Amino acid sequence: MKLEEIGHAMSYQLAINVLHAVEIYAEIKKKKPLLTEKHKKARLAWAKKHQYWTVHDWRRVIFSEPGYACQDYNGAMNSELYQEIITTSLNDTMEYYDLNWETSVFQHDNDPKHRSQSTTQWMKDSDMVCIDG
Repeated sequence: MKLEEIGHAMSYQLAINVLHAVEIYAEIKKKKPLLTEKHKKARLAWAKKHQYWTVHDWRRVIFSEPGYACQDYNGAMNSELYQEIITTSLNDTMEYYDLNWETSVFQHDNDPKHRSQSTTQWMKDSDMVCIDG
């Protein structure tokens, strides 16, 4: 039951003040990418190395989008499921746009399942060219 329904109006700030008065503090955790200093340095080095790429060069890059074709309603995503999704969705995308790994580069974030040993080895075995960092 809401306080307003029983005749007690309370603002958001008043509720926060009451909670703080009894030493209850809460905050919403900010989402941030899993980037370490090592990742940041590697990305900066990669960017400097490729700073003179042309539009044609950048058109070869396939960017991974969080959530794109990666929804699993039966549980959490893991390395094996990620590899399965990449096998189907990414290959379908590449086929649709007439791309191949001889001329394309794949970019994804540093999520642990994307950087796991099994995924890294699977990408090498699949001849995928990936942006490091």
